[in-house]
Amino acid sequence: LQAIITKQMEDSTENLVVPCVQPFHAMCYNESPDQLEKIATLYAEKAKLNVSLLEIPSFHMPHRASGARIRIGYVSSDFGNHPTSHLAQSLYGFHNKEQFEVFCYALNADDQSSWRQKIQEEVEHFKDVSSLQAGDLAQLIHSDAIHVLVNMNGYTKGAKNEVFSLQPAPIQIGLGGYMGTSGADYMQYIVADECTVPEESHDNFSEHLVLMPGSMILNDHKQSARYALEKCEDVNRGMYGLSEDVFVFACFNQSYKITPEVFELWCKILNEVEEQGGKSVLWLLRFPPAAEENLRAEAQKLGVDPERIVFSDVAPKDEHIKRCQLADLFLDTEFSGVTTSCDILWSGTPMISKLGANMHNRVGGSLLKACGLKELVVQTWAEYKDLAVKLAMDDQTLLAHRLNLEMGRETCDLFNTQQWVYNLEHGFLQIVHGYEKGHPNANLLCDFTYKRSRRPSLN
Repeated sequence: LQAIITKQMEDSTENLVVPCVQPFHAMCYNESPDQLEKIATLYAEKAKLNVSLLEIPSFHMPHRASGARIRIGYVSSDFGNHPTSHLAQSLYGFHNKEQFEVFCYALNADDQSSWRQKIQEEVEHFKDVSSLQAGDLAQLIHSDAIHVLVNMNGYTKGAKNEVFSLQPAPIQIGLGGYMGTSGADYMQYIVADECTVPEESHDNFSEHLVLMPGSMILNDHKQSARYALEKCEDVNRGMYGLSEDVFVFACFNQSYKITPEVFELWCKILNEVEEQGGKSVLWLLRFPPAAEENLRAEAQKLGVDPERIVFSDVAPKDEHIKRCQLADLFLDTEFSGVTTSCDILWSGTPMISKLGANMHNRVGGSLLKACGLKELVVQTWAEYKDLAVKLAMDDQTLLAHRLNLEMGRETCDLFNTQQWVYNLEHGFLQIVHGYEKGHPNANLLCDFTYKRSRRPSLN
């Protein structure tokens, strides 16, 4: 497959031919940062081509009146029961209404979920645009006089990047769903942090960077899952086929993120724990169910009793977060978990993660650093294996990490939703002010102290 992609990329230098693998899926094939940027750029150009025949003149950006609120538009196909809304459901209502007028443009129809209902009730303007074509939606956004338009999808399912290619707003920013550059000349910024996009990686992003302190990942657990701050007595290991006397390694990421190399490493960890006199199992999800038989068979080939690979079904959100407490240590994958990792950390269960070359390989490290567990971030797979075995055999060290995590959940950067939104707002203010003064776009760090009474001027 990689050979096919390489050949298609070579052909694209003469003609606009997009490769057979979309940008999001390319992340699963360990492509280099340069290659991922090239693939994204081709798809960004394709989005422009898709609407090139529409008879829509270039949009004129009206001047914002002095003191007028800044209008933010969030475009997403995931307003509903989706990981993006699980994490961002409070974002829209937390914005300061004295300074910002917030619009949500839903590319998806109403799924009647509590997440959709909460967002609709709390945001100032919610518009179901699921039936609109790209050109019509772009014209609607422009007629709403949006100053900052936020792409919550990137290259994930349901995206409508053709809207952004028409540039209906003067400032367009990527946030959330897609962990990588858009490669698009019509996207001016992307929200990131100094862990997911270190300085040496800046050149692999076509956008300027809005660097968040702590982590680029917003989450809502402090508001929506406070039950997990206490031990959840209504779940126990027996409910999931887990014994009380074994060390439980867990990974609840989707199976496509479990590469052969990572699974082989996990089996080595299980074998080494056994060699040192310990007892351990690996707890995974049937996500999808077809993976169970294949992974059990592979475990046997690698010298691990298939019964030590324990599978559970996908569960409702509340049960899922509660049962995360039952694991001893979460093992992140090379394609980092995002919502899954936030769930685990909020439950109080430590996680280890290895930093990679791309943004999507570094999210786990970002989350750990933002909740005070930087010691569980490693640079190599050898360090990852050794640390996992060490923690399985050293109860006191693991307990210290768990207590550090549990005691810091209410105060650490990772779970401080209001501070995160406040920092983002400051970033938006800087960007809009710079645009209005004719300043060139530039990277910026959004590190501000949360004080509602000391907000900067709109002018």
